[in-house]
Amino acid sequence: MADQPDDDFERLKTFLGVFSERYMSIERLPPEHRPLACLEYVEKTFGMKRARSSLQVAINDIIARSDRFDFEEVRSLDADLRANGVITLSELRVRFSKKYRSIIRRGKIRTVEEYYLLKEIVDASIEVPAEARSTIEGILVDFEERAIN
Repeated sequence: MADQPDDDFERLKTFLGVFSERYMSIERLPPEHRPLACLEYVEKTFGMKRARSSLQVAINDIIARSDRFDFEEVRSLDADLRANGVITLSELRVRFSKKYRSIIRRGKIRTVEEYYLLKEIVDASIEVPAEARSTIEGILVDFEERAIN
């Protein structure tokens, strides 16, 4: 049913709640202005279609801001989220990241940040189609060989 939350919406909503409470500086915000409360307000007031759109914007913002996180920060954050049964940042990056899609389309890594984005997918065994995993592994090998030479 279009006006009911589905499992995916609930998983993303849980991520937003956990991520915002643990990893964003929201303690000075009144409770009703915190990300999860705002999403729930949109859900109740405007319906699921608007709530899905708002949640997507929030997830995209988190992914964009996470570009400045180093590899170890992402790995630690992912481990914490995974241990609590929450979808990881790396999984969301794969799913929604324009950067990820552009690396795959290009077939070549240009920066160390791009390398670690793909490396985390392989190291954390993030679910991607077999063909994409093969492509990622090939791109990583190519980058590693170029870095050695």
